[in-house]
Amino acid sequence: MAAAFKAKRTASSERVPKDVPTDHSRRRRVPIEIVEDEEAPTVDGTSTQPSSVNKDAPIIEIISEGVSKESSNPPKSFQQAKQERSSRVKAVGGGIFKRDGTHSASIFEPKDVTSKPSGNTPPEVESPIVTPSPAPQEPPRNAFEFSIQWNSAVDDKAKWKILKSVAPQTLPTLFRTSLEPQLLGGILQILLYGSANGGEKRDITQYLTYLGQIPRFASLALFLSQSEKDAARKIISWVGESVGWKV
Repeated sequence: MAAAFKAKRTASSERVPKDVPTDHSRRRRVPIEIVEDEEAPTVDGTSTQPSSVNKDAPIIEIISEGVSKESSNPPKSFQQAKQERSSRVKAVGGGIFKRDGTHSASIFEPKDVTSKPSGNTPPEVESPIVTPSPAPQEPPRNAFEFSIQWNSAVDDKAKWKILKSVAPQTLPTLFRTSLEPQLLGGILQILLYGSANGGEKRDITQYLTYLGQIPRFASLALFLSQSEKDAARKIISWVGESVGWKV
């Protein structure tokens, strides 16, 4: 009886609990050491492996700088704190931290957006200012329009141009009874100017002939000045033909 109890006790004392793993399933934790490949030595015997740097130095410096700025001059009032918040420069954090210790605050390098002309671009040439030429003056249609253009002419050349714009055969119907002695004397002097400046003898002869056909011409010729009568005699002598009237 005693022997059976002792054998049972020995068997129970050697029983292994369920939560204790057996020898064949026991796990071991082995430390793993990461060994970097050694850099090949250069010609001069120095290694190309970069020196160890403190990667956390820029971060610590930025944080400490921000803390020192905030704690050095704390705001004394709510209004001052509001002004400091509004005037504080906000910048986007982050960047690229490199192995050699250098880092940049931005991922992309800033580029100059100022456009520069390429070598093949021709230089801009300013277009010259073109002054529009005045519209050609229409020939007068009656004595009133003729008088306005005649009085606005600046010299004898302009008056000769106005007279040539009127056909000689239209002079009687153009003036009718509106021709004045002063205007008649001016026309005779311009005909003399035209004879000395390239005027055709045939054209001047027609102007003298049709002037004599204007109503009341004989009465108007009586009021011509001496210089105007002399101009009429010279121009009639120059054409060498009879024009149907004399002064």
